[in-house]
Amino acid sequence: MFDILSPVHFFHKDINEKVEALGKRFEEDLSVSPSDLCVEYDLFRNVLKTIGLNSELASPRNTYLFLLYNDMNESCPNIATLYKFFLTIPVSSASSQRSFSHLKRIKSYHRCTMLQERLSQLSLIKIEYTIAQSINYDNVLNTFASMRKRKLAL
Repeated sequence: MFDILSPVHFFHKDINEKVEALGKRFEEDLSVSPSDLCVEYDLFRNVLKTIGLNSELASPRNTYLFLLYNDMNESCPNIATLYKFFLTIPVSSASSQRSFSHLKRIKSYHRCTMLQERLSQLSLIKIEYTIAQSINYDNVLNTFASMRKRKLAL
């Protein structure tokens, strides 16, 4: 749906139909009609044609930053809004889906008696796996062992 915001697709011939479809999809969030969005999109494309599309604008994020740094968000506010949607929607839904997927693996049928606190802690370790990998467990164990000196039963 958002492929029109990728700089690779800017200069395709049938792009106006896709722009209008995207405008209809987000009509409540935009301040113009879908047909006026095509005009705004053409203005933005013409500016990019004038400066020349280079490798720095190859990603939608860089194109959005270009739009902001050159104060084009005032002349193309709806294009800027679409970029905001495009750059934030996937991030917000992917992390929550990933969290539920990890939770399903942790709390299986065999572990249904697990208390909430332990479940939360295991879920956090699984979700933040890269951070958990960087923990030095020897230091953690030594700290825990030094907290309570235990006597060995002989």
